[in-house]
Amino acid sequence: MAISVKVGGIDISVGNPGDVKVDIKPDDHKKPDHHHKENPDFFKLWITDGEAKEGDKVDFYVKLDHKADRDIVVKYWTFDGTAKAWKDYKPEWDTVVIKKDTDSAKIDIKTIEDHKKEPTEYFFVKIDEKYTHVVVKDDIGKGTIFDDDHHHHGKHHDDPW
Repeated sequence: MAISVKVGGIDISVGNPGDVKVDIKPDDHKKPDHHHKENPDFFKLWITDGEAKEGDKVDFYVKLDHKADRDIVVKYWTFDGTAKAWKDYKPEWDTVVIKKDTDSAKIDIKTIEDHKKEPTEYFFVKIDEKYTHVVVKDDIGKGTIFDDDHHHHGKHHDDPW
């Protein structure tokens, strides 16, 4: 007795004990979904990267490929890279609105001045990916924080000059 099961594009057949055959075939009956490219009611959404000196705000822009026909509320939140929340930047979990008849909105993330010499650091802003009639093309923006603390009080032991 043989048993055959088809799941998506995978055929699994079991004959005698120990005989298992698995065939993976493309689902020829499914057509690619090009609906988003053809339908002007769908928006492409992404977030830009941003940069600032520590103590300043890092500007990120949430953008659409064409002007919105309604207000679009975008959820976003920050997460750490080499920069740490509450040490290097003020974390946020919030929303921003791309207003009707516009194609972008700004998110400002405040960085924290610490008066310590340190390397360039970065953190991220993630935007939610679940919206009606919106396709998210890039859901993570990288925020770069440049250190502005330079010690010029005489020659240091690690100063090559």
